[in-house]
Amino acid sequence: MMLAGEWAAIRPGDTVQCEPWQLQSVAHKFDALDPIPPEPAPKHVIASRESSPGEWDILHGATGRPINDVPLAEHGAFQATGGSDEDRFWTVPKMWPGNTCYILGGGPSLKSIDVNRLRGSRVIAVNNAYQLADWIDVLFFGDHRWFWAHRNKFADFGGLKVTRNEGHAKWPGVLAANYVGDPYGISTDPSVLRWNRSSGACAIDLAAHFGVKRIILLGFDMRMIGKRHNWHQDHTETRSAALYREFMTVFPAIKADLDTLGIECINATPGSSLTVFPVAHPDEVLPERGEDNGT
Repeated sequence: MMLAGEWAAIRPGDTVQCEPWQLQSVAHKFDALDPIPPEPAPKHVIASRESSPGEWDILHGATGRPINDVPLAEHGAFQATGGSDEDRFWTVPKMWPGNTCYILGGGPSLKSIDVNRLRGSRVIAVNNAYQLADWIDVLFFGDHRWFWAHRNKFADFGGLKVTRNEGHAKWPGVLAANYVGDPYGISTDPSVLRWNRSSGACAIDLAAHFGVKRIILLGFDMRMIGKRHNWHQDHTETRSAALYREFMTVFPAIKADLDTLGIECINATPGSSLTVFPVAHPDEVLPERGEDNGT
């Protein structure tokens, strides 16, 4: 089986330490499996609050700030806070209508961004980017391996935790939106996300469902910088140039759908290989410190 990126021979009597996802296809070959450790109790839990009769807010678990710009119906608020066990998938609410959304990707250039300039703005963090600030509104992820590596780490994240994988939603506080692998682009069905080959590209569809009119991409390098693929060092696997080219095949369809919907998308990642969107320097599109957050 594959362990730590390398093939390992497992013999009768061996004890193996690995993540549960690594056992999916070979679990039947083991005599006994230790139970999965229980999930930790989160420090920050999102909550719902009735702001006026029939109108509800979703409150960030760390800051107490409403995650929604417009009130939600009771069912939508209960869905978002995990209060509804009847729904298999999350229907994404149009909770940021007309607003600007910043999407934090995983590219090396994100390390140079002062994310505190975004405090008070609407922000979606893709994968590890949730670690950059505890006030971020939404964490989005879609990869099975990433989920198993971070499922305990993001327990304390106080914003919405959204995935495209139904199996991940069994973890407390995780919302799963149904997804399709094909076609690419932007879905007009709020209960469906288009995977678009990567978590970053899928997060653009999520932002569109939230009702935004402007999307700013940060850390969408789509290439190596020096010898680094990411702003962090958690991922050790090597990505080829061909893989980045494969990721980028979906963006023309995404742009075409965004144009049809009247949603502007800017890639604020100078030097990015992703050129289908207009490219701007972060200083041209990020709010000044204190402009949006009142500090």
